Amino acid sequence: MNNNKNIDYHFKISGKELLFLLLLWVLVYFEPINIGPLKISQIWKTIAVIIFYFSLPIRRLPVFLWVGFLFAFKYLIYIYMPYGYLKALQETLESLIFPISLGYFYIKYKDKPNSSENLMNIAILLSLFVIYSTIPFVFGLKSLNPELDLESFGLDETAIKGLFYHIAPASKLFTVSTIVLINSYKRFNNSFLNKMIWGATVLLGTYFVYASWARTAWLIFIISLIISLFWDTSLKNKLAAVLATMFLFMGIVWFYQTNQAFRWRITGGATYRTDTELSVDELSSARLPFIIVAIDNLKEEGLAGQLFGYGTVHGTDLFKIKTDMAIGSHNRTFEILESSGLVALLLYIIFIFQLFKNVIRNSNHTTLEIRRLAYISIIMFFGFYFTSHGTPFWGEIVYACFFMAIIIDGQRAKVKIKYNG
Repeated sequence: MNNNKNIDYHFKISGKELLFLLLLWVLVYFEPINIGPLKISQIWKTIAVIIFYFSLPIRRLPVFLWVGFLFAFKYLIYIYMPYGYLKALQETLESLIFPISLGYFYIKYKDKPNSSENLMNIAILLSLFVIYSTIPFVFGLKSLNPELDLESFGLDETAIKGLFYHIAPASKLFTVSTIVLINSYKRFNNSFLNKMIWGATVLLGTYFVYASWARTAWLIFIISLIISLFWDTSLKNKLAAVLATMFLFMGIVWFYQTNQAFRWRITGGATYRTDTELSVDELSSARLPFIIVAIDNLKEEGLAGQLFGYGTVHGTDLFKIKTDMAIGSHNRTFEILESSGLVALLLYIIFIFQLFKNVIRNSNHTTLEIRRLAYISIIMFFGFYFTSHGTPFWGEIVYACFFMAIIIDGQRAKVKIKYNG
């Protein structure tokens, strides 16, 4: 554990960091604009991934990161290539971001005495960015991405998604960012101004989670919030957490009973129905038909397709034929299986298993704050993985901060023990 007393543990932002975030906002805002056949988002992310990947000293990285890279590159090999190859290339680049982030943080901070503080600061900065970057859209700024009209949910407004393309990734990022800030209160308790900033940001983030109208985000947010309230706290704080949880559920029940649109969104699937409401059983099985279609697709494509995948575009074609919708299975496991096959899924499982194994094994060598955030990040990771498409890459970068902070602290502690022994 880092005991350097010269480190300022309270959050602060430098002028350089603020300028970087402003430039990042401009870049992400203009992502949807096309330059020739490509969007700005595809261009800058491709350049960034290539630069960071080739700048990493691969041999100095933990072995499990190599498996993560292999998983990403596996998207380029499937039985119908080159059909849909641009999509495969896009998925490769997106899948590289998580292991590259882990590797970059490892190489950059493993020899710095205040690595945990630097990584915590990055996670908090990104969380603040996700929330505050959304405020201009609340006050009327028009997004360059398509708006989602909530008329189908009985509301005369649009879902809040800020800079991001769709409510699904936006709602997950609001969830991750707000939970990170809730668990970082001690970073803001040094002054009245910082406490006000923290409180306002948490309230905004919570509102954005709700106003994104994504049920998956609502569920994972509530679970993560409850865990955050009870995790390794004093008896006094646990009693306060019990009261807070009771009020939370009483508020949800009251809102469910008094807000028809909210009730329909909880029980009525993806569309608003004036004459009927879906049951909880129907809600729980809402995505099962898509998984069944994906299983049928895999069976029909034979052993080669099952092992190596048949590409996302071909998978979408099959869904279009069977469901009349150009969609996927809405399940991360089956998306990987259809796009890249069992080989890719096994690589992904090995990568994630080894990553979390390293995090858990080294967790006793770091601060309680980072350990709590890392474990809650694991919960959010699996929550979004099993209920939808997984966490967007901005959220994975936040996760990477906590995971690598623990791994670096653990390695440093073992070296110290070995040296002293």
